[in-house]
Amino acid sequence: MPQQIASVLDRLKAQVERMSVAQRVFAALLAAMLVVGVIALVQWMSKPAMAPLFTNLGPDDAAAIVEQAQLRRSSLRAHRGRRHHHGSAGSVV
Repeated sequence: MPQQIASVLDRLKAQVERMSVAQRVFAALLAAMLVVGVIALVQWMSKPAMAPLFTNLGPDDAAAIVEQAQLRRSSLRAHRGRRHHHGSAGSVV
């Protein structure tokens, strides 16, 4: 291991050894919360935003739109019982 990294790790280890048990527990919980927060943020950011593309469509029109979306392999979500089709926000013009 490079000397600079070993030096930083040694200082960190010495700092942790000087902490009380309560401080160590608090630091571990804080680190765990940080990791969970980063994971949640990444998952939220990678989820596509859906926006209404077409509303109040008849069954024939809706079927034609879904068919074209499947041919293009685009993400399209139709709500049951509703006459709305949602697509990723980037595909809205």
